[in-house]
Amino acid sequence: MPELSRIAPAQSAAAFSPRHARIEAIASTLPGAVCELRTRPDGSIAFSYLSPQVHELYGASAEELTADGRGAFARLHPDDVPDARAKLAESATTLEPCRLEYRVLTPHRGEVWIELRGKPALDSEGSTRWCAILSDVTERRSAEAELRAAQARLRAALDASGMGTWAWDPERDRVELDDASLPCAAAHQPRPVARCGRASCSSSCIPMMRRGSGGWSSAPEAARL
Repeated sequence: MPELSRIAPAQSAAAFSPRHARIEAIASTLPGAVCELRTRPDGSIAFSYLSPQVHELYGASAEELTADGRGAFARLHPDDVPDARAKLAESATTLEPCRLEYRVLTPHRGEVWIELRGKPALDSEGSTRWCAILSDVTERRSAEAELRAAQARLRAALDASGMGTWAWDPERDRVELDDASLPCAAAHQPRPVARCGRASCSSSCIPMMRRGSGGWSSAPEAARL
């Protein structure tokens, strides 16, 4: 999308109407919105172009957002601004592609999670410009939050019940246990090793793996559950 870097809001729309119309037609077929950001003389970052689809993400028109003198971070959730600034600053320094996720508080949908993926380039004036895609990732972020909450509830229930969990990885021939399962595994160690029924199964035990704060690690003994 090299043409995007040459579209300036202050220029006459009529002068660019055929080219602009083509860009808008292409942008309308993409999920999310197309944008261009640029660094300003004071070091802040602002939108210099936004496709009309941005209204679904921000709840504001492209014209409102490009004319907002407060810059690209004005409508971000305050907690997400430092990370967004840091990642764009790093991208401007290294000229490596940038990916970031942040929340926008909109009047029509409430909190919306947006993913920005952009590639930086230097222009003739020494400013950094990013041509980027803005995507709505609210549904994915909500699903991830629900999964984390469900995992936390399950862990809390298991901890309260004293029940342990274990998993057998047949590819590695290894059993993974949590701390609550270790007493049970230790109690079975003196007994004869049970075969799993596979023709290749020998009398060797599956290495026991103990889950601690740093992840799974090998325990000194072995057991077959």
